[in-house]
Amino acid sequence: VLFFLAPLLVASGIPLLPVKFLKPLGLAFVGGAKWWHIGITLALCAFLLGHVGMVVATGFTKNMRAMIGGDDSEVAPSGSA
Repeated sequence: VLFFLAPLLVASGIPLLPVKFLKPLGLAFVGGAKWWHIGITLALCAFLLGHVGMVVATGFTKNMRAMIGGDDSEVAPSGSA
Protein backbone atom coordinates (compact mmCIF):
# COMPACT_ATOMS: atom_id res chain seq x y z
CA VAL A 1 0.00 0.00 0.00
CA LEU A 2 2.72 2.45 0.98
CA PHE A 3 4.86 1.79 -2.11
CA PHE A 4 1.81 2.34 -4.31
CA LEU A 5 0.15 5.34 -2.63
CA ALA A 6 3.26 7.35 -1.71
CA PRO A 7 4.47 7.80 -5.32
CA LEU A 8 0.91 8.67 -6.36
CA LEU A 9 0.78 11.25 -3.60
CA VAL A 10 3.98 12.86 -4.87
CA ALA A 11 2.84 12.66 -8.51
CA SER A 12 -0.50 14.28 -7.70
CA GLY A 13 1.21 16.96 -5.63
CA ILE A 14 3.63 18.08 -8.35
CA PRO A 15 0.93 19.78 -10.49
CA LEU A 16 -0.20 21.68 -7.38
CA LEU A 17 3.14 23.52 -7.18
CA PRO A 18 3.06 27.16 -8.31
CA VAL A 19 5.21 26.47 -11.39
CA LYS A 20 3.53 26.95 -14.77
CA PHE A 21 5.40 24.30 -16.75
CA LEU A 22 4.31 21.57 -14.29
CA LYS A 23 0.58 22.28 -14.72
CA PRO A 24 0.12 19.94 -17.75
CA LEU A 25 1.15 17.00 -15.53
CA GLY A 26 -2.14 17.45 -13.70
CA LEU A 27 -4.07 16.41 -16.81
CA ALA A 28 -3.16 12.79 -16.09
CA PHE A 29 -5.41 12.88 -13.02
CA VAL A 30 -9.05 12.64 -14.09
CA GLY A 31 -11.14 14.97 -11.96
CA GLY A 32 -8.21 17.17 -10.98
CA ALA A 33 -4.92 16.59 -9.21
CA LYS A 34 -6.10 18.35 -6.04
CA TRP A 35 -8.92 15.84 -5.44
CA TRP A 36 -6.62 12.90 -6.12
CA HIS A 37 -4.05 14.36 -3.73
CA ILE A 38 -6.66 14.78 -0.98
CA GLY A 39 -8.09 11.29 -1.57
CA ILE A 40 -4.69 9.61 -1.46
CA THR A 41 -3.80 11.54 1.70
CA LEU A 42 -7.03 10.35 3.34
CA ALA A 43 -6.32 6.77 2.25
CA LEU A 44 -2.85 6.89 3.82
CA CYS A 45 -4.30 8.37 7.02
CA ALA A 46 -6.92 5.61 7.16
CA PHE A 47 -4.18 3.00 6.63
CA LEU A 48 -2.13 4.51 9.46
CA LEU A 49 -5.05 4.82 11.85
CA GLY A 50 -6.15 1.26 11.10
CA HIS A 51 -2.73 -0.11 11.96
CA VAL A 52 -2.40 2.00 15.11
CA GLY A 53 -5.88 0.82 16.09
CA MET A 54 -4.83 -2.80 15.66
CA VAL A 55 -1.80 -2.24 17.91
CA VAL A 56 -3.98 -0.61 20.56
CA ALA A 57 -6.69 -3.30 20.31
CA THR A 58 -4.24 -6.15 20.82
CA GLY A 59 -2.41 -4.62 23.78
CA PHE A 60 -0.55 -1.35 23.40
CA THR A 61 2.07 -1.93 26.12
CA LYS A 62 2.85 -5.49 25.03
CA ASN A 63 3.15 -4.51 21.37
CA MET A 64 5.33 -1.47 22.07
CA ARG A 65 7.63 -3.58 24.24
CA ALA A 66 7.91 -6.17 21.47
CA MET A 67 8.56 -3.60 18.73
CA ILE A 68 11.05 -1.44 20.62
CA GLY A 69 12.78 -3.86 22.95
CA GLY A 70 12.44 -7.06 20.96
CA ASP A 71 10.73 -8.80 23.89
CA ASP A 72 8.15 -11.26 22.59
CA SER A 73 6.80 -12.96 25.69
CA GLU A 74 4.35 -15.15 23.75
CA VAL A 75 7.13 -17.14 22.09
CA ALA A 76 8.56 -20.03 24.10
CA PRO A 77 12.25 -19.75 25.01
CA SER A 78 14.56 -21.53 22.58
CA GLY A 79 15.83 -23.92 25.26
CA SER A 80 12.40 -25.39 26.09
CA ALA A 81 10.79 -28.28 24.26
